Amino acid sequence: MNDALIIATAVLLLSLVAILIHKNRRQQIRQRQRDGVELLIQLRTLLQHTQKHRGASYGALNGDQQLKQSLAGVAAAINQAIAQVDCLPQLACQDHWLAYRDHWQRLHSNNLKLEAENNLQQHNRLISVLLYLIEDVAEQANLDELASQETDIHSLTSIWRDLPRTAELVGQARVLGSGILAEGKAGTVDKIRMRFVRGKLQEYIDAEQNSEQALQHLVSVIDQQILADGAAQQNGAPVLNANDYFELSSRAMEPFFASMDAGIGRLKQMT
Repeated sequence: MNDALIIATAVLLLSLVAILIHKNRRQQIRQRQRDGVELLIQLRTLLQHTQKHRGASYGALNGDQQLKQSLAGVAAAINQAIAQVDCLPQLACQDHWLAYRDHWQRLHSNNLKLEAENNLQQHNRLISVLLYLIEDVAEQANLDELASQETDIHSLTSIWRDLPRTAELVGQARVLGSGILAEGKAGTVDKIRMRFVRGKLQEYIDAEQNSEQALQHLVSVIDQQILADGAAQQNGAPVLNANDYFELSSRAMEPFFASMDAGIGRLKQMT
C-alpha cells in the first residue's frame, strides 16, 4: 500500500513539474514574441528613415537643394531610432544589427563627400542588411507561430517579408527618379534601372487588383516624366521637380508602412 502511495505521489509530482515546465516555456516564448514585436516596431521606423535618407542624399548629390536641406532632420531621426533599438538587449550581439550600426556610422560621417553612385550603393547595402535583420528578428521571436493562430496567416507574415520588400521597390523608384529629376537628365543606365523597378511595380499592381491609386499614379508619372523623353511636355502635364517627385513617391510608400503598422498592432494584441 505504501509503495502504491509513493508511486502515485511520484507520478503526481512529475506531472506537476511537467505542467510547470510547459507553462514556463510558454511564458518564455510569449515574452520572446512580445520582445520581437517591439523590435519590429523600431526596425520598421528605422527602415523608413533609412530609405528616406537614401533618396534625399542621392537627390542632393545630383543638385537638389530642397532634398539636401532635409538630410539633417532625417539623419537625426535615424540616430534616435538606433538609440531606441540599442535600449533593447536582444540585438546586442546580432550580426546584422552590428553591421547596420557600423555601416551607418561610416556612411553618415562621409555622406555628401561620396560620389552619387557610390552613395546610392552604400545606402542600398545598408537597407538590404536591415531587411534581412527584420526577417531574422521575426524568426528568432517565433512570430510565425504567433501568426499561425490567425486565419489569414499571410497578412501577418507579410509584415516582415512581402511588405518591407515591396516598400523597398517603391523606395528604389523614389531614389532613382529623384536623382534623374535633380540632374535634369536620364542616362541609359538610369533608364535601365528605372524600367526594371517600374516593371516590378507593375507586376505587383497586376497581382494585387486592389492596389493603391497612389502607386498606380507613381507608375504613370514614371512613364510620362522619366522613361519617355519629352512625353510630359507633349501631353501638357506639369513637370515635377525632384522634391515633388520625392513626396509623390513617399505617398505611394505610405500604404505599405500603414499595413505593417496594422499587422504589428494585431500581433501586439495577441501577445
